[in-house]
Amino acid sequence: LTRLLYLLAPADHERMQRCADAVVNLCSASQTAVAPAQLTGLKWRFLFRHLPAAESQWNADRLVRRCAEFLAAHSSAAAADPDAAPRSAADAKQFVRSLLQSFKREGESVGLTEPEPPGDERQTTAAAELKALLEHGIHIANAGQVLAAPYLPRLFALLGLIEDGVFKTPELRARAVHLLQFLVDESGDTPEYGLALNKILCGLDRMGTVDRAILVSDAEKEAIDGLLRGMIQNWQVLKRTSVAGFRESFLQRQGRLRLNHDGWHLAVEPKPFDMLLDRIPWSFSIIKLPWMREVLYVDWR
Repeated sequence: LTRLLYLLAPADHERMQRCADAVVNLCSASQTAVAPAQLTGLKWRFLFRHLPAAESQWNADRLVRRCAEFLAAHSSAAAADPDAAPRSAADAKQFVRSLLQSFKREGESVGLTEPEPPGDERQTTAAAELKALLEHGIHIANAGQVLAAPYLPRLFALLGLIEDGVFKTPELRARAVHLLQFLVDESGDTPEYGLALNKILCGLDRMGTVDRAILVSDAEKEAIDGLLRGMIQNWQVLKRTSVAGFRESFLQRQGRLRLNHDGWHLAVEPKPFDMLLDRIPWSFSIIKLPWMREVLYVDWR
């Protein structure tokens, strides 16, 4: 779809996709009734419908407003819980206003809008984002990566990303965010709204940006595969489990992130075979790696 968008709108395809990704990222945090995969589908529907307008002069604010309105109009049909999605005109307008306010900050950080002067309005927007995180949380689909937390310092050091418990550069920190997703599902191309937990585990601000995709090297693939095999071997009850089975059964888990006064809290969706977690030989209930900004508390079984 990215390639097709490039062919149809070569001049604006990258900016269009970045704007839409930013809106969907914010939508994922505030409108939790719609699953990430469904948000992605709505995003692509919007982009291809918007192509005729792309021929006119570029206007990020206009595109963002239209994208937010499109998501508000279609979220009820896509939501797993329609009652939680905006249905009335008033709900939809409030939803759009909230996204547009948040985009002022997000768009500035990725170079899509002009910086706004500091002041009360900026503080109000940040407070609104914090309120949304406190009240609603963030739906995620890669919650199981927390199982690998004790192994991450060794992995990142092996790959040359950290030194003395600190990422060498911001670029390497951002790369680590995508490498954690590769650990979960072998993907190097994940929309930013799907990387919220990865960012927390790598000590990156949730609103901080990363490249849309990375090309995972053979050395990185080998190191991550070795880490997963080591986890399986150390977890004696899983010794006959394949890496693919481990990913599917434990790493690719739904969950919800919430920001509380004492740090981040992650609630992981339970599955029948979670009784095996009672025999895991390492702890992951409280995670605070040297480079992390806040502690992460995990509620899993």
